[in-house]
Amino acid sequence: MKSKNEIQQELIKEFGEDFNTIDNLIKWLKSHYHPQIFTSMEEFVKTPYFHITGNMTIDEYTDDYINEDEKYIIALFNDYRDFNYATPEDNWYDAIVITYDNATKKIIKYFCSTGFGSTNIAQNDIHAFYN
Repeated sequence: MKSKNEIQQELIKEFGEDFNTIDNLIKWLKSHYHPQIFTSMEEFVKTPYFHITGNMTIDEYTDDYINEDEKYIIALFNDYRDFNYATPEDNWYDAIVITYDNATKKIIKYFCSTGFGSTNIAQNDIHAFYN
């Protein structure tokens, strides 16, 4: 597995020194993995994959770590190819909430809600975008 520094060197080569923006992160995730990207909790709870109530807020979902005033995306990984050693029969998922500054588009923090497979290699890449 690559270190944070090794991943960041790849990101600098691809995006330049100012690599850690939300747009670059989404581009990177979509080119390396198979995420679904949601821009609101309302979109996210409509996915049949989850058994969460339709009126759950981002505050509740993240145990108040992220609030409704923050800009965020939710990256849902539920494709077995995004997990180490997973097979098509596995029902693993990770939902990662990523907040960013609206003016600079820089990643501020992220919250992982891990399902059955805590071997999602995309988490390392997301961590590399977070300084």
